[in-house]
Amino acid sequence: MSRRAAIAVTVAVLVCAAGSPRLSAETPLPDYVLSAWATEKGLPPGDVFAVAQDVDGYLWLGTPNGLIRFDGSRFTPWTALSPDHALPSGPVHAIVGSTDGLPS
Repeated sequence: MSRRAAIAVTVAVLVCAAGSPRLSAETPLPDYVLSAWATEKGLPPGDVFAVAQDVDGYLWLGTPNGLIRFDGSRFTPWTALSPDHALPSGPVHAIVGSTDGLPS
């Protein structure tokens, strides 16, 4: 995992934790799970510049090689999902949800 991706994951975890109530040593931890996905688990090589979640729960990743959808177990490039609706080639630096709840 690149240093930039590790920093992004750390920031995301800290943002989520900031809104959580404080736990004492006697309080059992909630059932949270932390998973790291890297190239050995199917993430295409390169940095992840942007992340968005759609209304169906898919994560969309903006990478140097284009848009990728993550369904919780597989990373699928946009080109495999919608070959008839090609996006311009190149990096995706930002993802914004549209009014229909899908990334745009």
